[in-house]
Amino acid sequence: MQLSGSAREWHRMFKLPEIQGHICPKEYKDVIYFSCDYEYFYKHGYALAKSIFGTLGWMHVHVHIINEGNIDHVVLKEFTKLHSFTYTWEDVTPQFYIDLPKRLHQMRDGYSIFNIADPDYVARRTYLASVRFMRLPQLFKNEDTHVLQIDCDSVLRTAFHQSVFRELAKHVGVMPKPKDPATFIASAVTLGTGPVGLEFRELFSTRLIEGFEKGCYWYIDQHVLKDVMKEWKVVRNKPHNNIPFKWNCWGIKKDDIFSTGKGNKKETTKYRKAQLKWMPDDLYNASLKEIQEKDGS
Repeated sequence: MQLSGSAREWHRMFKLPEIQGHICPKEYKDVIYFSCDYEYFYKHGYALAKSIFGTLGWMHVHVHIINEGNIDHVVLKEFTKLHSFTYTWEDVTPQFYIDLPKRLHQMRDGYSIFNIADPDYVARRTYLASVRFMRLPQLFKNEDTHVLQIDCDSVLRTAFHQSVFRELAKHVGVMPKPKDPATFIASAVTLGTGPVGLEFRELFSTRLIEGFEKGCYWYIDQHVLKDVMKEWKVVRNKPHNNIPFKWNCWGIKKDDIFSTGKGNKKETTKYRKAQLKWMPDDLYNASLKEIQEKDGS
């Protein structure tokens, strides 16, 4: 397919920032992976990582941080000392988001969701939600690593056995939306193992980068994931599993393994209570006070 002049210009403009830090070491075979900006890490990812370390003794966590100038390596390096934890980061500036190629005619959903008619703001939120998938081949080079990617604003609520995790994560897996099974939720994706796993990581990354080259918009990661799974099944004739919704359920429900605070669900008292004991001290104290005030206790 020949690109139009504007598309060629978009292709020239989009380039991923340099990746820094330590990718996931090959000796760690079981990995939970998430990505976020540093502020979001401190507010949500910190509790997610602590909930994993406080519940499972055998899991490694890798985090990719989008550094907008506020990364705190002291906090992150303390994690590496205390836990089976690695992190990478990339440095971005406000100009990076301004320069991102954008499909302006598809920005309406983003304007509505974020209640702001600012394409640069929507582009930033879109990049923060999508870059985790573009980095897969760089971060996870070993075909025998079992990886579950989940949303940063999640918390582990129920322990599970290593054998159960490996059976899940050895396959390429996506989570269908309960009320719309044709749509896959980016809240949980397993990358698979062996040559097939490496192929999937490369495919998903490549297709999403191609999408950004043509112009980003809110939901592009979800749309690309749907197209990738169709290509994976129909064109490449490769199998995939459906991840049960309990592996990262929206909201707080009984028997969830992970729960994610999708959208404004993360501000509910029920979700914040699930996060509470895993938070850093300053956020714990502030959150506890707010919860007590809401509960009238």
